[in-house]
Amino acid sequence: MPRKRRIHPLIFIILFLLLLAGGIVGGAMYWWNDVQKPVDLQNQEVVKIIIPKGSGVINIAQILKDNNLIKNEWGFRLYVTKKNMEGELQAGSYSLNQSMDLAQIAQKLTEGKEDFWVTIPEGKRREEIAQILSEAFADNGVEFSVSEFMSASEGLEGYLFPETYLFPKYITTPEVVEILRSTFDEKIPDELKIKANDMGLTFQEVMILASLVEREAKYEVDRPKIARVLLNRLDIGMALQVDATIQYALGSVACAGQVGQDCNWWPVVTDTKFKSPYNTYLTNELPPAPICNPGQSVIEAVLNAPDHDYMYYLAEPSGKTHYAKTKAEHDANIEEYLNY
Repeated sequence: MPRKRRIHPLIFIILFLLLLAGGIVGGAMYWWNDVQKPVDLQNQEVVKIIIPKGSGVINIAQILKDNNLIKNEWGFRLYVTKKNMEGELQAGSYSLNQSMDLAQIAQKLTEGKEDFWVTIPEGKRREEIAQILSEAFADNGVEFSVSEFMSASEGLEGYLFPETYLFPKYITTPEVVEILRSTFDEKIPDELKIKANDMGLTFQEVMILASLVEREAKYEVDRPKIARVLLNRLDIGMALQVDATIQYALGSVACAGQVGQDCNWWPVVTDTKFKSPYNTYLTNELPPAPICNPGQSVIEAVLNAPDHDYMYYLAEPSGKTHYAKTKAEHDANIEEYLNY
């Protein structure tokens, strides 16, 4: 009787590995097909998301997953990479829903945005903000009224928060003003307002000082120091002598009727005796209102101004600031750094 041939154990190992590999491949294919499907085909409820500027694929995938719009972050990242779409995804605001599959969502994020971005830099006055907004809205084909903006923002100089905003294309001009104003309230904590009272100042006075420092200090490091110079002067009833306050007054006259157009709203000061309640050479008090819209860091610089005995400061053309305790020291700085 012939002997049965034994199957070599290696054959079993190979078969097992083949089955395992097949299972892995099959599982991977199932996973890949599944992650591309909608989260809920029947759910068409709109989910509004915002993709911040500078967001990469990883961040975008996280936002989508957090809003339950995709099944798996890795699936989205793999799909986008496979389709070479990494550089096509755009920041902005989007309306999506759970009935959309991965391909639809990815494609949507590469198409035109529903909203548009506008950056309001620190230190701009209302009229300059009006021009920035007018030009940005025009570039995006959205209506904007400069006159409505100026009317709605009357009395809000200093409180139109400088920030990068995402505006919907259906927004009205008064709503823009409200967003800028409400953003100020959101960004500036109550603790800062309380601290103003602790310093013996109203918050409006802090905002006026912050607007002066914003225009006077070129570098961040000088802001607290310049703020203390101004506070020192106020303490002894000394005129602040801030050129930017005269510039504000001169600009209001020189550019009257040109709001929303190119105009030098901060002209060079040639007459320190220009009559205006904003001219801090003619009074030992603060101007009646802020002269620009400062950023949060400048407000904090005023509230955290370090103690020192300087009463004067002088900025070189480069922006470097020199400080002095006496008029004689200040005059020496003028001679050394300006009259050369």
